[in-house]
Amino acid sequence: MFRNTMSRQCLLGWGVFLSLTLLGCSMDPQKAKQKYLQSGTLYMQQAHYQEAVLQFQNALKLDPRFVDAYCRLGEAQLALHDSRAAYAALQQAVEIDPGRTDARLSLGDLLLSARQYDKAEEQAAAVLKRDPANAKAHRLLAGSYVLRGQDERALESFRKVVELSPNDPSAYVNLALEEITLRNSRDGEAHLQKAIELGPHFSLAYTNLANLYRLQSQIPRAEQTLEQGIQQNPDESSLYLSLADIRYAQQKVEGAEPVLSRLRNRQAKSVEVALAIGDFYSQRAEAPRALAEYRRAVQLAPKNLDARRKLVDSYLNTGQLAEAEAANTRILKEYPKDVESGILKGRLLAARDKLDEAMTELRRQVTQAQDSPQAHYYLGMVYWRKGELQQAKSELQEAMRLAPEKMLVRHSLEELLLATGDLQFAADTAEKSVQLQPTNVGERLTLGDIFMRRGNAARSREEFLAARQLAPSEPRVALGMGTLFLAERKMTDAEREFETALKLNPNSNEALALLADVYLRNGQREKALKRLESHIATHPGDASAYLLLGQVQLGAKQYDAAQSALEHAVQLDPKLAKGFMSLGGLHEHKGEIDAAIIQYQKALALAPGYVNLNTQVALTTQVGTLYRRQKKTDLALKYYQKAHDLDPNSPLASNNLAWLYAEQGSNLDVALSLAQKARELKPDFVNATDTLGWIQYKKGLYASAIPLLEETVKSEPKVAIYQFHLGAALAASGDRSKGRRYLETALRLDLPPEDAAEARKLLANLN
Repeated sequence: MFRNTMSRQCLLGWGVFLSLTLLGCSMDPQKAKQKYLQSGTLYMQQAHYQEAVLQFQNALKLDPRFVDAYCRLGEAQLALHDSRAAYAALQQAVEIDPGRTDARLSLGDLLLSARQYDKAEEQAAAVLKRDPANAKAHRLLAGSYVLRGQDERALESFRKVVELSPNDPSAYVNLALEEITLRNSRDGEAHLQKAIELGPHFSLAYTNLANLYRLQSQIPRAEQTLEQGIQQNPDESSLYLSLADIRYAQQKVEGAEPVLSRLRNRQAKSVEVALAIGDFYSQRAEAPRALAEYRRAVQLAPKNLDARRKLVDSYLNTGQLAEAEAANTRILKEYPKDVESGILKGRLLAARDKLDEAMTELRRQVTQAQDSPQAHYYLGMVYWRKGELQQAKSELQEAMRLAPEKMLVRHSLEELLLATGDLQFAADTAEKSVQLQPTNVGERLTLGDIFMRRGNAARSREEFLAARQLAPSEPRVALGMGTLFLAERKMTDAEREFETALKLNPNSNEALALLADVYLRNGQREKALKRLESHIATHPGDASAYLLLGQVQLGAKQYDAAQSALEHAVQLDPKLAKGFMSLGGLHEHKGEIDAAIIQYQKALALAPGYVNLNTQVALTTQVGTLYRRQKKTDLALKYYQKAHDLDPNSPLASNNLAWLYAEQGSNLDVALSLAQKARELKPDFVNATDTLGWIQYKKGLYASAIPLLEETVKSEPKVAIYQFHLGAALAASGDRSKGRRYLETALRLDLPPEDAAEARKLLANLN
């Protein structure tokens, strides 16, 4: 905001002088408060928000009920990212003047960002009561509905916004995005095109239309749309970055770099562009290129704090700890209280394995900035490394509360919970709920389920029986009891409970599936089939029942019958993703790879509404694997990259993409980075360990490869490929005897033909 200390002091001095002058000019409080309001407004126009806050506060000292001053004070505090103070000011304005529309809408936006949906909607409703045609209030309602997942209501509200603001391109973009969410791509496309027509300089219209085409695999149209946007908006960096993203997905750096060069040349002196390009490369694990851009940003603006921090982060991520420490120390010398640089200092200490010092530093940053998700996150990660898992969980939970949209935070917390298997927190919460509402059947069932998962059958049964006493006709009680009996392998009792659940709720597919599971565990496949057929006879429209029937028939290798049942399931319910997935699996069993791919793609077409992210990643990866089996390497790479794009934090996606690069012998540095990431994300993922070791072998790093490959063989000694990889690495390192032993073991374990040929070649060279 200020170029140097002197200019800031001068401005502050002028503000004080102006305040004194205002007071001296008039003793009339009404005139004086207006002068303060005007002065603060002028500061706002100049982006001097702190000075504006002081002037608005001066006005309020003269008139504590000055609504205009409260509204402008809230705006200034929002500009300073002080949401709590802004909320207090806007709330005061609304209390004084309930009809103040602008204050209510700003307050509603704050409540929405805090995920207080009911209160945000109350503010919108209050505005609409006075002004039913207020487009901003309808937009606020729509935003709340979107975040609640109430897409149909959101759609109606966005339609109202368009009706009230027919010339606003953003209104059409919001409507289009909701239509696309509800799988109405045709109208969504039309409205995005309308947004471009109305606002040729509105970049979001181009990027969203391009994204729609990209999702539809219409890559040329996506690129054409972005090129059109660039032609209309040659200085809009987001359009270049979106186009580079498409090109990167197709050709990696070779495709993206020409687009980024155009942007770089167009705005050669823009530090913001240099940072954006650096972020682009950083997000794609192109560390050297990211580092070069951050260096360029610092050269363009040596005092730019954001650029300097990102340079430190890039040094840290590339293992250049000395450079990172030197650069961060210079920042802290100038800005000793800068929280982000303090966090970087803690990360540097952790990178040097100085965990106690790192913890001390990060605790200090958490104390200094309790609302910083970064501080809580990195403190949690240090706790984790030290084995202090409870503290780690607490910090990660707090980080997720502060930044629920941050996938890195969420994933780390999920991994920690999976690693610990700790259900205590859940049990404590549920027990407290039961204490508060002892007659709440749902809470009793939840607590019973938690105890069952923890292996405490007695407490689980106690809660289920209490629930049955409260609600003897509740089918979920029978379902819970049956699941408990199934866990205890009391099959007769489990069968009785699941039949009871079906009697109470004939549409309970969960009960039907568990009942079939009982029969299958007892080796009674025919009984399972007859029970499913009996259910279908009385419920001929139950798609899920046909799905279950097909899955059981598939397990019995009754392929024709299974195919018939599964195809009927998806005819009954074209959105039954599991049906298409099961059909894909069936065709795989039959060796019909092309048919399997088609079915998996049908399932993927239902994403995201009917296929969650983990399943999308797994299915996309499987399609890539099937193409790899057909030796269609380009298509395999496309799908592996697509899986990685869907979830960059998926160890499966990162591992498979790394493996394919390794098989090709190209991009070994990128492959190494991806494999390292996969192993970091899931340390017990043996495939990732093998991939990482094999890539290091291919790079000639035998000393690093061998311990990793030994770890895989120790974990799964009967996997031929692991034996082969270890044998190859040992032979290459000069340990001929051990290498020969593992290669021979690999051949005895039925190594795949291509690998077997390579193993024999290596053995021949060892003789």
